[in-house]
Amino acid sequence: MLEFIGLCAIIFVVVKWFPELMLFSLKAAIVFVGIYFLLGTLAWIFGASFVFHMMVPGAGL
Repeated sequence: MLEFIGLCAIIFVVVKWFPELMLFSLKAAIVFVGIYFLLGTLAWIFGASFVFHMMVPGAGL
């Protein structure tokens, strides 16, 4: 019975605040994709500069 009451409460919250939840989810997804691309770009920049630095003559590569 307690599970049923909890399920009803979750359904009530989802139905009551569905538009706000969807808008928040969309904004959060956009922010996470932006952070993913930012970190990927930073890793590429600093990783590429490290590789170019290691390719100098006499570096042992």
